[in-house]
Amino acid sequence: MISDRAKQWQSHDPFLVKAHFACADDPFDPGTNPDGYVNFGTAENKMVFDVLKPLLQKHIRIKEPDTHYNQLHGAQFFREAIAEFLGRRAGRNLSPNNITVASGASAILEMLSFAVCDPGDAILIPTPYYSGFDHDLALRSAARLIPVSLAGPDFTLSISAITRSLHESRAEGGSVRTLLINSPQNPLGYIVDDDLLNELIALADSENIHLIIDEIYAESLLPGNTLNSVLSHKNAVYSMVYGFAKDFGLSGYKVGIHYSEDEDIVQTMQNTSYFHTVSMETQRTLTGVLNDPGLEVFLDTMRLRLSKRYRTTVEILTSCGVPHTTVQGGIVLWLGLRRLLQSPTFDAERNLYRNIFSMCRVNISPGQAFHCVEPGWFRLCFTMPEKEHNEGMRRLTGYFADI
Repeated sequence: MISDRAKQWQSHDPFLVKAHFACADDPFDPGTNPDGYVNFGTAENKMVFDVLKPLLQKHIRIKEPDTHYNQLHGAQFFREAIAEFLGRRAGRNLSPNNITVASGASAILEMLSFAVCDPGDAILIPTPYYSGFDHDLALRSAARLIPVSLAGPDFTLSISAITRSLHESRAEGGSVRTLLINSPQNPLGYIVDDDLLNELIALADSENIHLIIDEIYAESLLPGNTLNSVLSHKNAVYSMVYGFAKDFGLSGYKVGIHYSEDEDIVQTMQNTSYFHTVSMETQRTLTGVLNDPGLEVFLDTMRLRLSKRYRTTVEILTSCGVPHTTVQGGIVLWLGLRRLLQSPTFDAERNLYRNIFSMCRVNISPGQAFHCVEPGWFRLCFTMPEKEHNEGMRRLTGYFADI
């Protein structure tokens, strides 16, 4: 016997997770499994392990104090290293006392939803958005996600679109407590510019809603682009979410970070971290990585490889006549495959997805999973190992040519 609230978890089967593990059960390998799945559907950076491995190995330390309890929201030494690292992005000193560490950015987001929303309260999110937000923010907290629907081909985010959705929701009796913005954005790849960020901060203040800025791809920037981090704003009320999964290629380490200067939010986040602690061994290792003089070399190498792979992928897609958004930051491309649909419907989009998955044995994620309002858009993560990337693109271009 299980509770009624637990029953929703029985039927909850996130699309991206299901597709990921289908590929993981039968993965492409050029030598041993050349017909295996190529997974462009999971946003992981798998191009940096050769430079990441020695950095991690250098700082693996086993110390007696780390085998015992420490501060549950993150050891002081780890939060100090994080504060220094994030402070360089912010351009100012950040207090480690405002930092909460938890087992992944998903855990941080769930904790935030609990902290700022009562059941039934609403969170505004511009579409298309990362589908994991559905369960991160709503499944256990019982908050409601209200899409700010944006249309292609540019999916331009504006303060007027957000304000319109906010007022419409309130007119219908909804309690809007939060606005979540992802920058660099997944799946579109844009960066919120300085003017819009200032408008978002002002809107949140005037409308008494809590602003969450997810900067999980903050270091994964393409050449010529910079991120004006929300952390640079000293006297604003916001929550910044970060983690080691994307920029560092450490999704398996499950380390998320929250920063805020709102005392109530900080205290609530640190108290609820009791259920989402990170192992001391992991914190010790990552402290060494953050303090290592070679960290910037690693990040520069990551961005150089990201840039080269992005250019290669775009050249291939352009040669096939596949439109896509221009990426400023992040590790994914948003592809327009509408011309391949048998009809302009989401049923046709699902059919195209299934055909590519079964015939090409390639996983790219359909736009409906990201709450896109228009059928025919797909997300492709391009930071795979080179041989896997090349094989996947070969299969896709062959399919595009034949259809």
